[in-house]
Amino acid sequence: MQKGICKTTLIPMRREPSEASEMVSQVLFGETYSIIGEVDNWNKIQLDYDGYFGWIDSKLVIKIDEPVFFTLNNSKTYITDKLISTATMKGKAGIFYLLAGSVLYNLHENIFNIAGTSYQLTFPFVPLTYTQSETIVYSALQFINIPYLWGGRSSFGIDCSGLVQTACKIANLKIPRDASQQALEGTLINSIDESKPADLIFFENIAGRIVHVGILLSPGKIIHSSGFVHIDPVDNVGIYNQDRQEYTHKLKIIKRLV
Repeated sequence: MQKGICKTTLIPMRREPSEASEMVSQVLFGETYSIIGEVDNWNKIQLDYDGYFGWIDSKLVIKIDEPVFFTLNNSKTYITDKLISTATMKGKAGIFYLLAGSVLYNLHENIFNIAGTSYQLTFPFVPLTYTQSETIVYSALQFINIPYLWGGRSSFGIDCSGLVQTACKIANLKIPRDASQQALEGTLINSIDESKPADLIFFENIAGRIVHVGILLSPGKIIHSSGFVHIDPVDNVGIYNQDRQEYTHKLKIIKRLV
């Protein structure tokens, strides 16, 4: 199967092969994918990282052959942990913006290579030394005030499950893309009183379907993307919005991944 790689800051993934179609997710710099279909100027892909399907503009497709994909897939990688990092590409002018969750391959002395292209980071990459749970919390907090964007996975805009997935990715913990899929992971926690930082809290709509997720910061505080990324009080009923003086999300389950 033909493989591809993202060598731009990000690529929007759309539900249908049209600019007018909703964005369902994004491909971040350095992520690879399988090309499984083509219609006009669009390619249907499946992202290798989380198995998500979507359509991307063929102008943004960079194809790689099997030996290159094998080499990349078996090389040492680093995940960018800052909201925005920058790099320059050898032989070309301008700056590349690398958003949190981007993948760097074969990083050595500030230089990394992707499919025959060499890049140099503007500032040295220093891996985080926190525990996984601490990294999840730290990474999520960086997104404070970033606006909500349906299908977003980046500091340019992010949805609730995108925030959770990206924070976990930085902590080297792979989880699915959507909240309903994420809820199938980990160990069930009985109540907020038994929870700890980095636990995931899922919320339901009136039909009982999981429609929202956030990351616990403490037994009574949650960070989540709703309108924008912010912190709200949370209890065994759900999320309480202090500005509106009401519960906005009804608690469904709590899961522990680490």
